[in-house]
Amino acid sequence: MINVRNIDCLEGLKSIESDSVDCVVTSPPYNKCTQNQKTGNQIWKGFKIDYDQYQDNKTDEEYATWMLEVLEECHRIIKPNGSVFFNHKVVLRNCQGHFPQWVLNDGLKLYQMIVWNRMCSSNMRSETLYPTYELIFWLVKGKPKVFKSQAKHKNDIWDILPDRDNQHPAPFPYELAENCVKLVCEKGSQSLIVDPFSGSG
Repeated sequence: MINVRNIDCLEGLKSIESDSVDCVVTSPPYNKCTQNQKTGNQIWKGFKIDYDQYQDNKTDEEYATWMLEVLEECHRIIKPNGSVFFNHKVVLRNCQGHFPQWVLNDGLKLYQMIVWNRMCSSNMRSETLYPTYELIFWLVKGKPKVFKSQAKHKNDIWDILPDRDNQHPAPFPYELAENCVKLVCEKGSQSLIVDPFSGSG
């Protein structure tokens, strides 16, 4: 059963019982601060992302504080052997790469870092190398349940094309989320999976 609640992500997370979730799989807005920038060097029609009422342009400090609050709630709700798969990227802004180092400051332990090889680039700037990867931080409380034989991608680099046939401007590939779930949720079990940033669902 899938339950979609259209509320603030922190409000939703705080309503979930502690130590009750098997797996969190999510990808938040990246705080790219690009609402007013030109789109001429981009090849995707959805680069100028419209999140309706949400503006992806917080200060770095505001954004880090928000993400840490989200991760602290994820930490609270997962079971002792649960997992959080948190997708983010190194955002290039003002000629500087912004690595999401706050991911490692919330109390969750880094179990592994996975590279999502998108095998294409949405950014064709002449002054930088084409960005073709994003990161998935596999975060845990303790030793997680792992069912590697169930997963399609069994190494730490996942070659998965982005989902382009989607009305959402930045869709999360179904195959990527599916691989995360299969890694840590035994087939046939009644696992509870949470995505606080459901995007296109």
